[in-house]
Amino acid sequence: MRRHPTHHDSSVANPLPRSLFNFDVVTQLCFGRPLGFLDQERDVEGLIEKFSQTLWLGEYLAVQENMSWYLRNTRIGRYLRDVCVSPAQTWGIGGVMRVRDKIIDSLVGPDRKPKGPLTENSLLSRFLAAKNGDGSPMSLQEVKDELLTAMWGAQFRCLRFT
Repeated sequence: MRRHPTHHDSSVANPLPRSLFNFDVVTQLCFGRPLGFLDQERDVEGLIEKFSQTLWLGEYLAVQENMSWYLRNTRIGRYLRDVCVSPAQTWGIGGVMRVRDKIIDSLVGPDRKPKGPLTENSLLSRFLAAKNGDGSPMSLQEVKDELLTAMWGAQFRCLRFT
């Protein structure tokens, strides 16, 4: 295990290997394949950094539909528009959304049809097979939203155990 110096103790283990493992587990569960954090021994796509840049409460609220509506449609909201996250951003949750969309686009076409076999029981395959209350399939945007929520929750859960 690599070590890095700290002002307290120079023998403290670097927590990065555990983070790499955690994020490979999170991406395996969500997308059916790890992104390769452990294989490459680095923060792939800067995903760990993007999660660490989040303003967790504000960004979580900004992706909620009622908060997004308020920010889009009111005078005060228009001044606060930068709080709304989008995949066009390269940092924080917007950056995570960008990575999520890149992964999904590599696995699923815009018509929701897989480009190849998906890993059975991955969250992506389960959400694509899921039906709404009226029997219609979830939209691709709903699938993306659910995967973002799963990534968000799993990432914070993993951090508690590192």
